[in-house]
Amino acid sequence: MKEKTRLDEKKTFISDFHRLINISGKRSSALFSDFIFIFGFELYACVMKIINIEVDENLLQDYQRIAISYNQEEKTLLSKLFSSVVIAFEQQPYQDFLGDVFMSLDLGDEFKGQFFTPFPIAEFMAQLHIDKNTHKKEFITLSEPSCGSGAMIIAMAKTLQQYDINYQRQLYVEARDIDFITAMMCYIQLTLLHIPATVIVGDTLSNEQRYCFHTLAYVTGNWATRLMNGTTENKSIEQLESDRVELEFDNDELIFW
Repeated sequence: MKEKTRLDEKKTFISDFHRLINISGKRSSALFSDFIFIFGFELYACVMKIINIEVDENLLQDYQRIAISYNQEEKTLLSKLFSSVVIAFEQQPYQDFLGDVFMSLDLGDEFKGQFFTPFPIAEFMAQLHIDKNTHKKEFITLSEPSCGSGAMIIAMAKTLQQYDINYQRQLYVEARDIDFITAMMCYIQLTLLHIPATVIVGDTLSNEQRYCFHTLAYVTGNWATRLMNGTTENKSIEQLESDRVELEFDNDELIFW
């Protein structure tokens, strides 16, 4: 049933995407980039609001420029695309949905020859990094120097869950990719899966850092302090529930909508 739902949402996403191409007249690669940028920025803006820090001005200007290039009908379809992503993860959390639809739309050649690792291979590789002592660790850190859309990270989260290790509390990820849109694909998926992570846009070899995005799980889980101290906080389930954050936005803050 879950596999059927996943395929249904993928089919819905691709159908709406092609419809949006016909309506907007945009190239598929440009449209996909806009979609990822818009909703990646929305998630990033939510996190920045929680910690009371202004969003990057250059990113905000790019966001506004992209948002106003779509009419209301097109915006509605963009929203439907994101709904398909959310529903797909609700039904089957452990998948590389964005990487999958990216390849299904034949965008690899248009995106600088980028091709993403098939998820079954990522799962196999993740299994090789888990041993009997993993569950004894206070928390696990994972570095992904060329993260792509995040398949390897999601596969690791799935593997940890199979070993009864709560990746939302016991895994920290630093992911990096030289391409902005690819890194943002990773950021969206890790945010939806509530994986504590820092996603960096930049060249790993030169330790470049053009942009740095923290997921909501990183902020609400107090990972900056945990990493500094080298330990996790021992909180009860009740305390964790009280950590939930509800966001309130004024109408004039909602640029895209």
